[in-house]
Amino acid sequence: MKYKEPIRGKQCEFQMLDKDTLVPGAFQRNISSGLRGKLLKSMARGFATALTVVDRGDGFYEVIDGQHRMKALDELAEFSGIPCIIVPEEFRFQPLLLNTEKSDDVKDKCIKIHALYEWYVRFEPDTPEINLESAVGYQSSLFSLAYGFDAFRITSPSMVESLANKLDSVIDAPVSVAVATRIERGGLLGDVCDVIEDIAQTVGFTDYNLKKAVLSKTTMELWGRKRNLSVEFNEGINLVIMKIQTTDWSGFADERR
Repeated sequence: MKYKEPIRGKQCEFQMLDKDTLVPGAFQRNISSGLRGKLLKSMARGFATALTVVDRGDGFYEVIDGQHRMKALDELAEFSGIPCIIVPEEFRFQPLLLNTEKSDDVKDKCIKIHALYEWYVRFEPDTPEINLESAVGYQSSLFSLAYGFDAFRITSPSMVESLANKLDSVIDAPVSVAVATRIERGGLLGDVCDVIEDIAQTVGFTDYNLKKAVLSKTTMELWGRKRNLSVEFNEGINLVIMKIQTTDWSGFADERR
């Protein structure tokens, strides 16, 4: 059954598709066994919400929203088909747009965006990076966070997300060129994480919120509440690291209580 969705008038189609024709999306977060289990119980008592897919044109459909539902359905009784809504292919490249069971945290976003960026580097390397901005909600810092997280330089992307938002911006270059800068920036954000971890270990606290507060206090003293800074990314990172390393944090944990 073909229809136009009511918001933007996009041409969509509802079909019951054989599960063997469904493949996981290329830009998806990791599977959560806990979420899959909850969905399994929910569907066993109720019904399955349609998956969102795009037609690959080779007899297979890529699941861009609903991979947890797809995995849960595999554990239920045999069935002849899975309810699916087929949407235009353009939505394949908007991995942060559709998440009905659980909103993406920063780590989920990094996993998706790294896969998306790498796809463009491999298959469409001449694509200007600015063309990918809409896929990350115009938060270009996610590109750097994604590469830092993928390389294990950033263990907790949410800790340095606000700093990345202040310093980062879209790179005026094709992705094949810009990717080197993204890798470098991801590493620099990882350096900030390392410095914070060193301070926490030296002073003697493990609380994540305290670690995040160290960075918040540092950026506040450097730039106040400004969101968009004129300082270059590398220079800003160096200022942050120097400020953290030269500040006396010995009583910081007590001050935050």
